[in-house]
Amino acid sequence: MEQQRKQHSVTVDKLLLQTQNLETALKTDRLVITEERRKLAQLQHAYTCLFKDYDSKLKTEGGDMCGRLEEAERALALKQDLIDKLKEEVGKTQRISRDRSCSHGPG
Repeated sequence: MEQQRKQHSVTVDKLLLQTQNLETALKTDRLVITEERRKLAQLQHAYTCLFKDYDSKLKTEGGDMCGRLEEAERALALKQDLIDKLKEEVGKTQRISRDRSCSHGPG
C-alpha cells in the first residue's frame, strides 16, 4: 500500500511538473504572439503611411504633369499662330513683289 502511495505521489508530482512546463510554454507563446501582433500593427501603420504618401505624391506629380502638358500645348498653339502669321506676311510680301515686278516690267 505504501508503495502505491509513493507511486501515486510520484505520478502526481510528474503531472504537476508537466502542467507547470505547459503553463510556462503557454505564457511564452502568449508573449510571442503579443509581440508579433505589435510588430504587425507597426507594419500596417507604416504601410498605411507609405501608401498615403505615395498616393499624394502620385496625385501631385500627376497634377504637375497635366499642368506642364497644358502649358506646352498653349506654347505650341502660340508658336503655330506665329508661324501662320509669318507665312501670311511672307505670302503678302511675295504678292507685292510680284505685283511690282509685273507693273514695272517691259511694256
